[in-house]
Amino acid sequence: MRSYHINRVDEAPDWNKIEKAQIDNIRRGGENIEAWAQLCYNDDFLTVRLSAIEKDSLARFDGLLDMVHLDSCLEFFFRPGGNVGPYFNFEFNPKGTNNFGFGVNRENLVRMVFEDYRERFSVDTFTIQEGWGIEFSIPVELFKLFDSSFRYKQGLFTTGNFYKCGEQVKFPHALTWNRIEKENANFHCPEFFGQLLFV
Repeated sequence: MRSYHINRVDEAPDWNKIEKAQIDNIRRGGENIEAWAQLCYNDDFLTVRLSAIEKDSLARFDGLLDMVHLDSCLEFFFRPGGNVGPYFNFEFNPKGTNNFGFGVNRENLVRMVFEDYRERFSVDTFTIQEGWGIEFSIPVELFKLFDSSFRYKQGLFTTGNFYKCGEQVKFPHALTWNRIEKENANFHCPEFFGQLLFV
């Protein structure tokens, strides 16, 4: 099982100094794709930056709850309770179009609709050489809706996974940060999440 330390950053993050979690476990395709995740936090927000070197990216969808995984897509699945409770999934295409949800597995997933999600989560898309990325910040208030005592704080143990996929792109692919040890499984497998520790 992989682990990643999320550092506290109280000012604007310098992403050149923040550790990368490589999304490099190939489930299918993706040999020519490089993707990674970076995270930091303060009292109010968990900021996530996902990047991918992907020459032939695809970005068609721009509606609420569109199936962005059919486009080029970067995803973050996060379980604030560590090994218990629901997880939250945040999926984006290069346009910044999102698909949010929470649940305990794919069959029991509840989709969350935020018409103002770009402002609520400070969504920012960017380009890199031969690639693209997405940056967003998850307010602690989101998780307090489910657990009023929840805080972003040093020592907090959580779990999650990062994904890079694209089902209808020129070269279909699926990659993960923490390996999913199950054949033909989808990404909704919290039993294979890695460790995310707030330091």
